[in-house]
Amino acid sequence: MNINLKKFSVLIFIIMLITGVVLICGCSDKEEKKPGESTQMEKEEETSEQSTNNWCSVGEVYISQQGTGKITGIEKFTFDGTTVDMCCAEISEDGQLKNKVCFGENEDENYIVLFDRKNDNWIKVTETYPKGDQFCTRMFNEEGEISMMFCD
Repeated sequence: MNINLKKFSVLIFIIMLITGVVLICGCSDKEEKKPGESTQMEKEEETSEQSTNNWCSVGEVYISQQGTGKITGIEKFTFDGTTVDMCCAEISEDGQLKNKVCFGENEDENYIVLFDRKNDNWIKVTETYPKGDQFCTRMFNEEGEISMMFCD
């Protein structure tokens, strides 16, 4: 059981890390403008008003294997007493909101929070954060209580 839990925690961490990398770098070389979508110049103007950080460009849209993501802005999360500014993006598939992922920058890049969409609400599913020389993961139930926690 312990070995399966360890493999599962590594798998969750890798998936969240890949999602974070996808959010940071984007996954499309070409920028397509859809009706109602902002041009790059309009995005930069919106971003400068909504966010002062270039690493979290509010309104930026990207396409990945998980669906279409849109950066929604910076949110604060606290992990064992440490408060971290994290860039969040909502991911939709076929026009339906599916997930929300938040990730840190620079020294906070190993902080990741993942949400699922249920009944028009975001439900926190997992959070991963560094603790000493380990990475810890907390998994949550639908009531927001920790259902499992492990460090590896």
